[in-house]
Amino acid sequence: MKQGRKIVFSGFSLSPDDRSIRELLARACSAGKTEKVTVVLENSNENILDRYREIYGDRVEPNCSGWKQFLEE
Repeated sequence: MKQGRKIVFSGFSLSPDDRSIRELLARACSAGKTEKVTVVLENSNENILDRYREIYGDRVEPNCSGWKQFLEE
């Protein structure tokens, strides 16, 4: 993921208990060139979005239309 400029997450809440995954993503983010992170949700969920923002900051872009709609776009 350190080479990916755009990353899409769907169906993953990035739970605070997933420490190893959070650390992995943070390391990849600091070493990489990620410009945009899209988090696909069925409905807006600020708690989930805030978890991604802790790692990716203002590069997080929510898409609250759901996975099916996201793929159709």
